[in-house]
Amino acid sequence: MSKATIRPLSTRQYNRYGDAPSGGLQQISCKMKTADHLRTEYGADAAGREGLCADVNRRTYANVLRTFSAGQRLALRFGSGRAVVFDAEQVTTNGREWVAPYPLAWQGADGKLHVLAKAQRNDWLDQRWVDAPPQFRGTRYCHFIAPDYLRRILLGEVTVGTEPPPPLGPPIR
Repeated sequence: MSKATIRPLSTRQYNRYGDAPSGGLQQISCKMKTADHLRTEYGADAAGREGLCADVNRRTYANVLRTFSAGQRLALRFGSGRAVVFDAEQVTTNGREWVAPYPLAWQGADGKLHVLAKAQRNDWLDQRWVDAPPQFRGTRYCHFIAPDYLRRILLGEVTVGTEPPPPLGPPIR
């Protein structure tokens, strides 16, 4: 089954690799259950606040930066690794939009590296989905930038484009 399940509780992970010459793991995609679905199924204490996919990219960036010494950071692209922007994640309720490829990162007109998380979210208690099959409700999907891919971008081993993806819908911060 390609979807996360509530009983037994499971998640799904899918990886996207790039073509040569840049190759390597570029994107990590996770399919999870929403916090409201977890609380409905397992009780009020089963889940905390629903996080953002973009927050995972921010933590990935912080962890990648920690792998460099202070001297190594000076040589990084994008202002020694400090000129990085995490754009508001794009959220859809449509699976086709979520699976469509998009640039995980690009260099903006501002010269900064822009990193984008794309998400799909269909809350369990959202009345728009009350008549949908249960496997489509309570779903939270995220596309993340892979740590090594971000590291290689900062090192200049991978060149990113300059075009951001077209918006899916209203951004969520």
